Amino acid sequence: MICREVANAVLRYTDVAGQISEETVPGLMMPESFAPAFVFGRLGSELTMTLETNVNTLWKYNQAARGSNEPAPERLRNQRVDLVLYQGNSPKKDEQELFALIEFKLLTLDLRDREKLRNILNDIDTCPNGAICSVLKSDLDLLLEEKQAIADGDHWYRYDVPALPHSNTERFSVCARAFQRRPQSHQK
Repeated sequence: MICREVANAVLRYTDVAGQISEETVPGLMMPESFAPAFVFGRLGSELTMTLETNVNTLWKYNQAARGSNEPAPERLRNQRVDLVLYQGNSPKKDEQELFALIEFKLLTLDLRDREKLRNILNDIDTCPNGAICSVLKSDLDLLLEEKQAIADGDHWYRYDVPALPHSNTERFSVCARAFQRRPQSHQK
């Protein structure tokens, strides 16, 4: 669902921005922040989510769920997550559980962000999932990327962006690597 909406974001941005020259492509012209904001707007009536969430805020939710008020470690205080998904039956976000932390990338599968999220998930241990969602040129070896994701124990999702409007000929796919929090080897 999120990959589909990111593909729609690329289409919408290209439609509004117009012709994109050979020197620029939607992933370079479209601001990275447009993708999560578009997803937020399109899926916000179906899912509870927040944009550009400070990890310190997530720490507070995590501590409340644990019945603690321990301050966040310094290493977490200046980090942000592009999109946070929540789950639960309450209409109030602070009464729902954390479900997934998502980072968005344009034209790259940046595995440093995967490690960043995995490290955050070690501290925000009430959130079970993370994902990196990337807009990639379709001429990359996406099958090789899929095999690597699966070999790393991740789930792989791909949604091809339909032909872009105007005279744009570049083809893109939205790919996501979703993963679960590492099992804890010790109790906190």
